[in-house]
Amino acid sequence: MSNKSQIRKFVDTNVERQLVREYLLKETERAGFGGLHFERAFEGTSMCTKITLKAERVGMVIGRKGKIINELQRRIREDFNLENPKLQVEEIAKPSLNAQVMASKLASALERGWYFRRAGHSSVLQIIESGARGVLIVLNGKVTGGRHRTQKFTAGHIKYCGETALEHMEIGFATAVKKLGTIGCTVAIMRAGAKLPHEIELRSRHEVGLEPIVIPAITSKDIFEEELDEEQAAEEQKLLDGAAAEAEFTDSTGDADAGDEAESETEEVAGKPEAEANLDSLLKAELVALAEEAGLDTSGTKADLIVRLSDTGDSESAHRTTGTWSLLPGYRPRRRQALDRDRAEHPSRGHQRTGARSQAAAAAWHDLGAVGDDEGPCACACRRRRPVVATGADAV
Repeated sequence: MSNKSQIRKFVDTNVERQLVREYLLKETERAGFGGLHFERAFEGTSMCTKITLKAERVGMVIGRKGKIINELQRRIREDFNLENPKLQVEEIAKPSLNAQVMASKLASALERGWYFRRAGHSSVLQIIESGARGVLIVLNGKVTGGRHRTQKFTAGHIKYCGETALEHMEIGFATAVKKLGTIGCTVAIMRAGAKLPHEIELRSRHEVGLEPIVIPAITSKDIFEEELDEEQAAEEQKLLDGAAAEAEFTDSTGDADAGDEAESETEEVAGKPEAEANLDSLLKAELVALAEEAGLDTSGTKADLIVRLSDTGDSESAHRTTGTWSLLPGYRPRRRQALDRDRAEHPSRGHQRTGARSQAAAAAWHDLGAVGDDEGPCACACRRRRPVVATGADAV
């Protein structure tokens, strides 16, 4: 029963302190109320409760000849259940770093018609420029219209919960009353110079007053020699000889394997053109039959069939299977390769093209009517003789 009464006593004391805080906030709001601090102490032989009021403008709290502060102290003694209260006033060094002062200023700006974004951003900028590590401003209520909304403004480091938030964050609250409704202004400031748990500082031994570490040098006295008998020496020598022989065998085996691989690659490179030449001598029907036996695709031209049948499973065939021909080094489409071969065989021929303009150029080429010593037929589908342009005396 005694424990319950003691708990009830603590609860009642805190309730009275909260009521005192609300009363002083209302009375000294224009003076820049910045918070209260309660402390139980001895005054002479009796107990008293020291109440320290933090304010931005101390003169407005004290009044002329202490008239206002004496009246506040009298009201606290009569209206609240505190043991011998003593009211003191303390000036705030930096009001822009006090959360309660900034919350009151923000609420006053909103009541005077400031746009909420302008008021929020200006408060954040002022707090950060004063040296705070972080700030969080939250506006709740009918900020812009008839519907409730929440707007946040943040900057720097912010801790929302835990022991770090309780130790380093200072929270202030104020209310702005406008025509549309009430707006709650919450300001949370991380104090200047707050050291977070993850921030560590490394200092040298000299800075903390410790002597430097001296690493002892190794002398000849620390080296011990062990003598082996004949049997132990023979076993050690046998192990060393075996390791050396194994290393030589591994090197010789690797060289032999490398030589075999090089010979096999040379044989494959030499045999591939011969196999393609043999396939080139066959007819397309025979190539189709071979492709069907091998389970390959039989569509396409004769050149396509030769490429499929001459595939050996190397990287080039893999590119052909997947269709990524353009990834091959030195890749060139088959049509472009055929044109290159044709130009190499007939340097003076330029009429192997398609289109009406190219056909007209080919007809003009065949109608020149001059036939030189080169009497071989033209390699194109027209099968006419190739003309030779006369030069020098023949041209006359």
